[in-house]
Amino acid sequence: ITADVLEGDVLECERLIAPWRLAATGNLVSIEQFSADTEWGHLAAQGTINVAQLAKMSTASLPNQDGQLEARIDMARLAAMLPSILRIRRGVRIDSGDLKLVARSLTGSEGPSSNRRKWTTHLALQNLAGSEGTRNIQWDQPIELTLDLERSQTGSHLAPRISRLKLQSPFLEANLKTAAEVVDGNFTFDLEKMADQVGQLVDLSPWQLRGQGSGTVVLQLLAGEKGSGTIGRNGPEGASHQWYLTPFSLSAMVDLQSLDVARQNHPSPSQQCSLSFWTEPLLRVNLHADGQLTNSQLQLLDNPSIRPSTANDSFELPLTEPV
Repeated sequence: ITADVLEGDVLECERLIAPWRLAATGNLVSIEQFSADTEWGHLAAQGTINVAQLAKMSTASLPNQDGQLEARIDMARLAAMLPSILRIRRGVRIDSGDLKLVARSLTGSEGPSSNRRKWTTHLALQNLAGSEGTRNIQWDQPIELTLDLERSQTGSHLAPRISRLKLQSPFLEANLKTAAEVVDGNFTFDLEKMADQVGQLVDLSPWQLRGQGSGTVVLQLLAGEKGSGTIGRNGPEGASHQWYLTPFSLSAMVDLQSLDVARQNHPSPSQQCSLSFWTEPLLRVNLHADGQLTNSQLQLLDNPSIRPSTANDSFELPLTEPV
């Protein structure tokens, strides 16, 4: 298979085994058994899908039926077929690696969650190894992402909201949770570890990054309104779609310690030096913005401001117009 979206790469499949057992009633298809196995991946699904909703499916319009999807991809075979799509640096060879996905749609069974539709996703990249010439590439720790979304069954016109987000990696960790109408979270990161890990696959050789950081983010969702119409930049126009507008207030803070950003210079083949153009013992950045979501998608960002501060200076970067 090849297409413009593959940027010249070719997706090949020498073997495909796909047993299935389905039952259909109108637009509803019940999947009793479905699996697909190739030399580079495995896919399995169970549950019920609404065929009419598939074309409209997005993060704002997820399936309302129970179901489960599992996938596993051999990253060595995939990287060999799709180096352009995966942005693999020239000369890098991936020898092993597994990408695993488990996604579920279900209804809460008891307590406060019994009237809520939930969608859970777990994504993991592990055992990644390869080489570039004589240099070995090895990611000893996995990268894992867990994302849980939910929506009240009585608010089916609303888009899902994040109830939990958790990211774990050797260079970045983040936790986000929702309580009532407040989404808050925290994160930590290490720029040197990130450059070391990511730079094994993507060319970051001209750059040297150092510094550790942490931060918090708080998103306050305010009382909204619903109606029908065409959504324009500043709100409803016309009368063609259902909409739900939710104003919000966003605040975030990031602290960076021992920040050092440098670029290597090569004045001659036998010489090289690093030119540091940004060094800060401590940098704090505060961000605040008000805005508006339309069916949980960003519609308007108003009054955004960024306030960086160091040990000696502080200033504000306001935006003069909404975006």
